[in-house]
Amino acid sequence: MDTRTQILEKISQSSLPQADCHLWQGVLAYIPDNLQSHVLNAFNQNPDAIQKLTENLKTKIAAIETGDSVEWKKILEQEKVLLAS
Repeated sequence: MDTRTQILEKISQSSLPQADCHLWQGVLAYIPDNLQSHVLNAFNQNPDAIQKLTENLKTKIAAIETGDSVEWKKILEQEKVLLAS
């Protein structure tokens, strides 16, 4: 089973609403294959990562759609803190 399929399987088994599962289908189309393994590893190591990364994606999409550069900078700062921990 390829990495993309494994990710989608984990997502479909999660408690995410169907709309969020569809969101991931679209997002994964833009993530290069060699980086999808990092997403799968995150999901395998921490099942809460599915919810956290989904919320992060939705927040980013909202900031992009509204053109809110302040919100975008806030998101990136939160990611820096998260990645440093």
